[in-house]
Amino acid sequence: MARGFGWGRYVDDVGRSWALKVDADYLGDPDRGWTAATPAEAPFPRGWLPRQVVGLDEFGFLQRTRVPSTTSPLWTGAVSTFRFNASDQLEHLVLVTGFQSERTGAKP
Repeated sequence: MARGFGWGRYVDDVGRSWALKVDADYLGDPDRGWTAATPAEAPFPRGWLPRQVVGLDEFGFLQRTRVPSTTSPLWTGAVSTFRFNASDQLEHLVLVTGFQSERTGAKP
């Protein structure tokens, strides 16, 4: 497991690329689909929310993970589970139950 955070490339629904800070453990996960951002990419705007996949872990708790593009295996449904690192320092499995689209406008 990697520790810390890194900058991943997030592609919004319009096709623009942004740099988004991502847990380093998830940057290398092919199911999430992250690639490294370049220094030329602007940071993802504050106030916007990236798209997310939601699901239930083995204890019945709701979990979320951000996905970088609409071609991500988690977003397309090609993969129906994801893992996350919990505070108990163990990986837990989450069954995907839904999807939240991105919000790129200011909050009302």
